[in-house]
Amino acid sequence: MSKTNEKTIVILQPQYIPWAGVFDQIRLADIFVHYDDVQYPQGRSFTNRVQIKTEQGQKWMSVPVNSSRKEQDKPLNINKVSIDNTQKWCRKHFELLRHNYAKAEFGNDMLELADDILNHDFELLSDLNIYALEKISNYLGLEARFERSSKLGITSHSTQHLIDICNHFDANIYITGLGARNYVDYDNFESNDIQLYYMNYDVKPYQQFYGEFTPYVTILDLIAHKGQNALEHMHSSTQYWKDIPDIMEL
Repeated sequence: MSKTNEKTIVILQPQYIPWAGVFDQIRLADIFVHYDDVQYPQGRSFTNRVQIKTEQGQKWMSVPVNSSRKEQDKPLNINKVSIDNTQKWCRKHFELLRHNYAKAEFGNDMLELADDILNHDFELLSDLNIYALEKISNYLGLEARFERSSKLGITSHSTQHLIDICNHFDANIYITGLGARNYVDYDNFESNDIQLYYMNYDVKPYQQFYGEFTPYVTILDLIAHKGQNALEHMHSSTQYWKDIPDIMEL
């Protein structure tokens, strides 16, 4: 198989209003696939929580979910995990954001986005995460095409699942984070004419409230301070895996 035109793809599990690095991946992608038909992570993850900065330090905002396992103790996929809406988490999250960011230069922009996201009556965590990601991407002017892996009818697993998604869209450049280095089958990507690039994350510092700068908080922090100029602080680059010294030993 030969792919003649460059088409870049990012495939990432849906996360709850994640940090700026995720949106930098979207910035570099022609196609962004919400990887929602894989197992919901057991233990702590960013699938249902994110940090913000507060006067008391960084604090987690967590979306309560119902059990991520069925009665037979079989793990659920991300797109099957439901939100526990018996808890008043939406109001709690909004008030936390309002209290800590209302005085920021673009606090009103951020709170309008948050209000829209949190006032939808979502039953599934993946629907919440995907809506939020696409809503914020639209606000930032990002132009990637969004798709859900669960809608593609692809049933392979692990690296082959990723490759089949790339081939489905005729994508020949796959961007991922260095966290993938422990399970990637490079030969499989190469034999399918797909070039694998790792993201070198680079979120430029900006003036935040409450102490030293950290990029590892929700994108809403950056929007509260910079509004639609947020993209000016996203400067991540990519590097072909073969050009990274000793990549297999990282």
